[in-house]
Amino acid sequence: MKSFLEERLELLRAIQRGDVDHAGYPEIALISCAVLSSCAASRWTGSGIDKKRFIELLVSETAGSLKADWVSIPTLINRGVIEI
Repeated sequence: MKSFLEERLELLRAIQRGDVDHAGYPEIALISCAVLSSCAASRWTGSGIDKKRFIELLVSETAGSLKADWVSIPTLINRGVIEI
């Protein structure tokens, strides 16, 4: 699993450097989210909890200075502040 994730991260770096044609922000975001989701699934096992563990990964493993825990999109949706 580690080598698989490392290869995906290297692909992201190649896209960022411009070494991969026809790739941009959407591809980087999609692959990044997939890698983060894989890491979260590996750390917090279970089924039907993808959203929760993805958020937990962002909050618990992101540098505090980035303030990943300041906004909760699900809470904003549940409280009717924003609509999807």
